[in-house]
Amino acid sequence: MSALAQEAQASLIDVLQRMVDLLDRNEAALQGIPNFHIFFALVWACLDELVVALHLARHQYLLQANSHLRAVVEAADKIALFRKDHSQTLFWSSEDWQVRLRELSPRRVREKLGRDRFDELYGYLSEAGTHLSFRAFQDRVYWQLKDGTAPKLVVRTGGTPVARLEQMFYPSCCQTITRLLVQVEELNLDGSWLVAVDELMAELWSADADWTERHFIPWAVEEGLDVSGLWEKVAASRAAAKDLRT
Repeated sequence: MSALAQEAQASLIDVLQRMVDLLDRNEAALQGIPNFHIFFALVWACLDELVVALHLARHQYLLQANSHLRAVVEAADKIALFRKDHSQTLFWSSEDWQVRLRELSPRRVREKLGRDRFDELYGYLSEAGTHLSFRAFQDRVYWQLKDGTAPKLVVRTGGTPVARLEQMFYPSCCQTITRLLVQVEELNLDGSWLVAVDELMAELWSADADWTERHFIPWAVEEGLDVSGLWEKVAASRAAAKDLRT
């Protein structure tokens, strides 16, 4: 794992630990919300998935790490749906897998939430993680060409130490944790709860901006990529973090 990734890991693990502490301190109050057991189980499952994703990324299993981020994005949407309409949990607990697939596929959940069927973050995590897409295949398998020698097929096992995947993982992780925190914030237990969650979200916006400015943009410039829109993204992230802290 690169020094850049170690820094990002430390920041994100700190956010997760503070989120765990927040849930632990407020467990008694949380038990008073409707369907507490469903919410609590899903949030803790998401935290587990995030820890696994960071562990895999630490060892450069970046495609596999993305798969776990994708599971959190799915679960966060389900939390939102179940809070909006508790009857949807009947589909979730159905023993008929066709019913579960028809009613609670990721696209169907987004439709029920009034969102677009396509989710950019979810789409990226699917292509660069869960599904063995051609793009993911290219990160695992390639031809090594050297002058005067026959082409050599290289197949990566034991991780995918690809700079592009590492550069994309940490912003994706920040966005994924933010999706989960939005659902946690919606509980709105009291003023101190909102302040604590907003501070965590501000930390994530700041971490995303720091990574993009210090690591992603320099890498993209070296690769000859267009970075014209990234400075606006950094400014927007820093402004969002500032707003949450005021």
